[in-house]
Amino acid sequence: WSSDVCSSDLQWGASDLSFYFLYRGGEATPELTFFYTTDGSSAITLSAAWTPTINTWYHLAVCRNGVNFRFFVDGTQVSTTKDMTGVTIYDSARALGIGTYGQGLGDWFPGNIDRVRVSNTARYTSGFIPQSTPYTSDANTKLLLHMDTQDESYSSHIPTFVGTAQLDKI
Repeated sequence: WSSDVCSSDLQWGASDLSFYFLYRGGEATPELTFFYTTDGSSAITLSAAWTPTINTWYHLAVCRNGVNFRFFVDGTQVSTTKDMTGVTIYDSARALGIGTYGQGLGDWFPGNIDRVRVSNTARYTSGFIPQSTPYTSDANTKLLLHMDTQDESYSSHIPTFVGTAQLDKI
């Protein structure tokens, strides 16, 4: 999986829950889901129906540009644009989880993830051709993991691995 989490309005900083982006395959309709909160506790859900094929790599992206929120799979928007007028995502100090959204046994992604980028700008506002080469950092890159090295953004975050998670060349 290659993924971009992009938003022109994401905030970083002060309490508990902020946002999650994940695939929920155990639902009646499998879906990409973006949970967010405006108060630190009450989750609001945006979702897009999608079923991946096993043993296939995908480029996944969620992007917010002003009031418009979009899900993309391999450069194609997979649901209608969601309206986020007046929404400010809660400012949280909670650690960013990649491949997990909690500490329970069922909260771990059972696959491979590559090229994770978090930006403070909307990288995609319409269909696009996913980049086939590793991303490079720019002024809007807040986290950049190629999953075979440490953070390559200018922010120099230090990842902490939990359980069997590790950086590996695939």
